[in-house]
Amino acid sequence: MVSESASEALYYGMVSYKPLNHDKYIPSQPHHDFGTLLQHARLDIRSPLYVTRSSNLNPSTPMATGRNSQPRFLREAHLLPKTGIMEGGVLTLPLRRASGQPKKAKRQNIVQVPLADALGDQTYGIGLDIGGQEVTVLLDSGSADLWSITSDCTMPTGAKCTNSSSVPSYTPTATYENTSIPFEVNYGDSSSGTFASGTIGLDNITLAGMTQSVQAFGSMTSTNTTVAETGSGLFGIGLPANSVIMNTVWARLLLKELATAPITGQSLVSTYLTALDKFGPLLSRLVAAGQLKSPMYTLSLQREDPTPAGSNAGVMTIGGLPSGISNDSLTWVPVRQYPSQISVFSDQNILDGVYQNLSAGVVADAVSIMPLVPLQWEVRIDGLYFNGQLLTNSSTNTTLTDQVGLTALFDSGNSNLIVPQNDMQTLGLALAPGQGNPRAPCDTYMNLGVGIGGKQFSINPFDLLSGRENDSISCMLDIGPNDPPTEQLSSSYNFGVPFLKSNLVAFYFGNITDQASDPARLGFLSTTDAQEAEAAFSSFWQSAGTTFVFDTSIPRPTDITTSIANPISAGSSSSSTGSPSGDSSKSGAASAMVVGWGSTACVALGATLLSLF
Repeated sequence: MVSESASEALYYGMVSYKPLNHDKYIPSQPHHDFGTLLQHARLDIRSPLYVTRSSNLNPSTPMATGRNSQPRFLREAHLLPKTGIMEGGVLTLPLRRASGQPKKAKRQNIVQVPLADALGDQTYGIGLDIGGQEVTVLLDSGSADLWSITSDCTMPTGAKCTNSSSVPSYTPTATYENTSIPFEVNYGDSSSGTFASGTIGLDNITLAGMTQSVQAFGSMTSTNTTVAETGSGLFGIGLPANSVIMNTVWARLLLKELATAPITGQSLVSTYLTALDKFGPLLSRLVAAGQLKSPMYTLSLQREDPTPAGSNAGVMTIGGLPSGISNDSLTWVPVRQYPSQISVFSDQNILDGVYQNLSAGVVADAVSIMPLVPLQWEVRIDGLYFNGQLLTNSSTNTTLTDQVGLTALFDSGNSNLIVPQNDMQTLGLALAPGQGNPRAPCDTYMNLGVGIGGKQFSINPFDLLSGRENDSISCMLDIGPNDPPTEQLSSSYNFGVPFLKSNLVAFYFGNITDQASDPARLGFLSTTDAQEAEAAFSSFWQSAGTTFVFDTSIPRPTDITTSIANPISAGSSSSSTGSPSGDSSKSGAASAMVVGWGSTACVALGATLLSLF
């Protein structure tokens, strides 16, 4: 057992989730085409890097409700143009079912981009322009890499990744640069792993009129995911430290440096910042470029099956909170910070050929410069509520959760609620490994909620069930078991699409290079009234009976993945319910790298980088 202070350090540190076994795909020697990538590794140090009502409710845990007060931005979301709007540095996107490919449009300094809902309310996508080609990529706040299938992509069976004209694949053009560096990502847990593989490429990528030149992304030639049935790939909107691409490039830069000079703690951090600045995720680089008001985004997803009644229309904002929503209306919780010796400066991130040549002193120096790193959109929670009562098994799980508290990852790329095995048993849903999701009559009412910051956030019962093909009676419950926490991935819960359909979640990056002054955090706002949801659920199934047929023309996804976005002007509060506040000119999105890691690590950055080439 660690001390209380050490426990706090484990929580308030900063790290990123690495897709399963990603490091084994990084070659142990530099590739002969690495020069293509190196010519772009010139760091400009001026650039910022940045539940239903119950009479048994615990009075100390009030229900976060939305009775007669669904936010106006959701009530009017159906009025948004399909292409969305951008105004005052905040991009607002409609998230709803859409046919055909998204288009871009401008109107009075307003730019809008559509997010299409596919796979039966399971995944949500957005249109991007990669090298002049429109592709639709699925949003995943649980990962941090952008990738697209290419025209020559094949499945392990030998079949093409997509044969649909509505799912365009990316074809490299004259603006594309191939680094020839192998790239593979793995998603899911021990029983649902899927992969996508190819190489790291560089091209100009545009989101709603905002273009990031020479952006690194995965150019994929093989995958076994069902993503390609409705989308061209994934748009990871997670925290930068979780980027496989960035960590791969960082390792290559270190190999190059090791061949010319000894690595010091300062150069170890400096090279990491170079990779972050030049090869970091698309969204974080757009934030760093100052094109957005604040370093944040929000998600509120919509439902169509079995009924849209009481559902959010579905909105994503990037660069600020939705219109009419204030900071203090959300419950803000700090994102868990991981010790950098686990999340960054470890043999899981750094090639063996480099890591084995680093002395303990060098690593210690780097850790002292950059001690904590947020790894994923993970925050401390109170636990899972059933019928208004906190599940007792939710309070403790392992030594790790005793140390850092009960935590949850909020993941738009996950179509389920992933909970500990003991919670599954308490709910009577325990299954043998590999049996998939539990099944129940479609009119099964479940009163579930999540305790966050002293409040309960309801999950609409409609959002806990998915229809099965040719079956209008038996449904799948969108609840599954989680793997036990580990030191490097210790969240007990993964709350995906069902939670995001019932609640607005704000993802605030803060200052990526100075978390001490402006830490990452998540904000939560209930958009579901528990009583109304219960009444609507009961009324619908009494009326529908067994005659209702789910839309199963699109298959349910078999993979579990993850996603990212931007909040309001940044502040320095680290309170569990504190909200970002203050002058936006001092936010992580607008401030230069002048404090924290920036000033310490970049003193000799220019000379360090020049020595690499």
